Amino acid sequence: MKELELIVRSLAEEAVKAQVIVVTGDTKVVNKGKCDKLFINTAGIGSVRKENRLVSKARNIQPGDLIIINGTIGDHGLAVMSARESFNFKTPVVSDCASLNHLIRQMLDQSSRVKFMRDPTRGGVATVLNELAGKTGLGIEIDESALPVTRGVTAMCELLGFDPLHIANEGKVLIVADPVEGDHILEIMKKNNLGKQSAIIGRITGDHPGKVMLKTETGGRRIIDSLTGDLLPRIC
Repeated sequence: MKELELIVRSLAEEAVKAQVIVVTGDTKVVNKGKCDKLFINTAGIGSVRKENRLVSKARNIQPGDLIIINGTIGDHGLAVMSARESFNFKTPVVSDCASLNHLIRQMLDQSSRVKFMRDPTRGGVATVLNELAGKTGLGIEIDESALPVTRGVTAMCELLGFDPLHIANEGKVLIVADPVEGDHILEIMKKNNLGKQSAIIGRITGDHPGKVMLKTETGGRRIIDSLTGDLLPRIC
């Protein structure tokens, strides 16, 4: 009951921050030993303004458009893994779970040049970018030196052999924007607490159609594929 109270209080606090209302709930009964403590499944209901209905369609994307993310990548997936496996790293990894509706609203209110948005959850940034490249038939170039990654995530990925681009995120949004307003959009995002580490990480290109290419810090290039399999089962 103590854990349940802690979770419900956290739910209530986040609902107030996001200015949303929890309208219903349900419980399920399972056989003894078939459920490890608590599972919560949620669904959000909202509306999309008419002028923003194309941000999930990727229809108007062109070579030269910028790719922006609102902060560091890989935090959530590795925080969950660290907790499950009881890793004792000196540099802790903290989940990035957050409600981004206010950040996104501020951005859309102040700029009409956002062309695409997607949350890089399961499969990480790499999977979203590969889906985008496949849908548009265009290429994508990512600059490794521009990727915002914490020291803790970098250390864990090096130890475990993971790529931060494949790790799940829960408080991040990937944006494709017209280069004319790229700096303006970045400035808007950085004024929000959930966007202080926002960065332009790459761009859309007419080269290598349908593929995502990473420009490494050493000057080389390598193709970034979608995640195959699942690094961390039942994460979300």
